[in-house]
Formats: sequence, structure tokens, C-alpha cells
Amino acid sequence: MTLLDKSQEDLEKEMEDLRGQLIELAYVKGFSNIEVVELSQLLDELL
Repeated sequence: MTLLDKSQEDLEKEMEDLRGQLIELAYVKGFSNIEVVELSQLLDELL
């Protein structure tokens, strides 16, 4: 595994962690379940 591969894996993990944090924050802020699902789908498209 090259350094570039390792960096890519680290970046992908960090993006997935941030996605989870955004979804948790949406629940805490009172977003409806439908809004959270839509947010999740948008994030999936971006990532």
C-alpha cells in the first residue's frame, strides 16, 4: 500500500465520520425523520 492509498483511505474514513456527525446533529436539532433521510441521501450522492 502506498502513502497515497493510505491517505485516500484516511480521507474516506474521515468523510464517513463527518457524514455520521451531520446526521446525528440533524436529529439533535429536531429535523424530521424524512429530512434526515433526505440529508443522508444527499450526502451519499456527494460522497
